[in-house]
Amino acid sequence: MGYEVTIGMFNEKVRYVAFKKMSSKPWDEADFRACLMHIAPYFAWSTKPGSDYFDYSEKEGEKVIAEATGWYSAKYRHAFIYVPTLTGEVAILPDRSSLDPKI
Repeated sequence: MGYEVTIGMFNEKVRYVAFKKMSSKPWDEADFRACLMHIAPYFAWSTKPGSDYFDYSEKEGEKVIAEATGWYSAKYRHAFIYVPTLTGEVAILPDRSSLDPKI
């Protein structure tokens, strides 16, 4: 069945993506990895054991050139990934407690 994918734009730039699992099967690590690998190689993401949150950072030398962050919800069977800041753009700060039930 796959995933329903929602892409959000702000000022004509993609700022977030939500992956919602379409089957009724429980969310598992394979779902988590598949969603992250649609954005960047899995090894480029970091997370802490037991955490629902994850981060991505891309560097050129010591300079950070791209960042993304997000979370997954096993209860709601989805992952939400966003770019919080872009140079010259308004920062976005999604509210997980509002988004989780709606995705």
